[in-house]
Formats: sequence, C-alpha cells, structure tokens
Amino acid sequence: MTDRSVFRILTIAVIAVLFLAIVACNDNDTNISTPTVADVSIELVPTEGQTEASTDPDYEWMVSLDMVITEHGGKLGLDIDRIEADLEEAQGGISVGSQDGDIKNLVLDAPASRVEAGESLTIGIDLFYTFESGGRESLIDIGIVIVDDNGSVLVGVLQFHGLP
Repeated sequence: MTDRSVFRILTIAVIAVLFLAIVACNDNDTNISTPTVADVSIELVPTEGQTEASTDPDYEWMVSLDMVITEHGGKLGLDIDRIEADLEEAQGGISVGSQDGDIKNLVLDAPASRVEAGESLTIGIDLFYTFESGGRESLIDIGIVIVDDNGSVLVGVLQFHGLP
C-alpha cells in the first residue's frame, strides 16, 4: 500500500468519525431553536426640516421632530435604554464640524420608556442649539439603544438635516 492510499483511508476514517460525532451529539432532536430577536423599525419624522428660532432664550436655534419606534414581530417588548444626539454645523448638507463653543440641549417628550410587543411609540424630540460661528444649518445624528425582552441589545443611528 502506498503512502497516498494510507492517507486517503485515514482521511475517510477521520471524516466518518467526525460525521458520527456530529450526528450523535444531536440526540435525534430535529428541533434546533434560534434565539428570537425583536423585529424593530425606527424612523424620524421628518428626516429634514426647517431650523426655527429657538423658543428657549438660552439658545439661538431649534429643530423639532418625532422618533417612531415600532416592534413588528408581536413577540417581544422593548425597553428604551438611551437616546443621544450629536450635533454638527453644516453648509449645503455637508458637515463642517463642531466648534468648541457650540452648545445644545436635547429635550425628549417620551410618554413611556417601553414599547410593548406589536406596538409603536412616538417620542417628540426638540433640539435647541447655538453655533459659535453663528451658523444655522445642522446635521444631527440621533442614536438610540434598545434592549428587547430576551436581553438582545439593538442600536440605531438616524440622521436629521436641519435646513437653514
């Protein structure tokens, strides 16, 4: 018998042993379960809007929008863990960065911090700001962290364009 023949026989034997081990560890259970993760959509309404003069005297400008969170699967509820906003000055829809003197205030109107399975929740968002440069147009990244009833962490980031 050649070395090549011995190698083939050993290779076939190893594959057969591995196959039997895999089949045996299943214990004849054909039901393989996968973890359920919530079917979630998050949207901003609108995704861009006119910047307005601030209603808060401490800030020059403001934008208002809604975040709508929906659980479509009907199986898992959602806990809203965090909502944050990152604000940058923009020109023509292009970020020109932030200045050290920029100030902002994120105000949420959240009727709850939980979305039940198969339901939606709308959160009102007002962002008040002043750019050190005096600019008005903004790009805003709004991030959200959600934990479903199985403990899965879902992270989303949406962008809003505050028009001049």
